[in-house]
Amino acid sequence: IESDRYSTFFATATIPGSTDTDDGNTTLSISPSNPTIAVNATQVFSVSGSSGTVTWNISGTGSGSVSPQTGTSTTFKRTTAGSITLTASDSAGGSTSTTIN
Repeated sequence: IESDRYSTFFATATIPGSTDTDDGNTTLSISPSNPTIAVNATQVFSVSGSSGTVTWNISGTGSGSVSPQTGTSTTFKRTTAGSITLTASDSAGGSTSTTIN
């Protein structure tokens, strides 16, 4: 960069096993990341780095439930086999996902 010029640089880091999208104000992370959970088994998940209310959602070829659906932690119960994506979204616009096998 020339002495009379300036610039701004941005970098993005990816944590293996999770994806993160946000508005630049929050960086969310789900734990545990990419677990294997048997049918009828449960797993407690937590999210860190959130701002405001966190909402949990599931999607994919398998099925299960989360309880509670809001808060910084939730209990997931798998009801059928298949790949499931668990997503935590906060009220600041941030979200992060992990795959449940």
